[in-house]
Amino acid sequence: MALKLVESILAKRGFEVLTCTSPNEALRLFETKKKDIELLISDIVMPEMDGTKLASRIVQSNPELPVLFMSGFVTEHEVEQASTLDQFAFIRKPFRPQTLVQAVQKMLSGSEQTA
Repeated sequence: MALKLVESILAKRGFEVLTCTSPNEALRLFETKKKDIELLISDIVMPEMDGTKLASRIVQSNPELPVLFMSGFVTEHEVEQASTLDQFAFIRKPFRPQTLVQAVQKMLSGSEQTA
């Protein structure tokens, strides 16, 4: 449900959004579309692989790719792991649609927003 909501919010604001339902699907999609992807948005807590591991693997292929993490529950350790990435931001769930849009715009413009 959160995935569809984020997709809807961003699509209504004119962003092209590619969605995946699992980290492994995201890795496969990134391999085929890496030239078209300008921002990775990921939850931190996910089954199979946490968002920081997913982002680390993707950023290895594209070190310039900004990453926006979101989570309703996150530990200090998880935020520390996320902060090892050069360009990252974090927003806490629940968030207002405008908060998401502003975070995406800042990441895409190169204005980093840290946790």
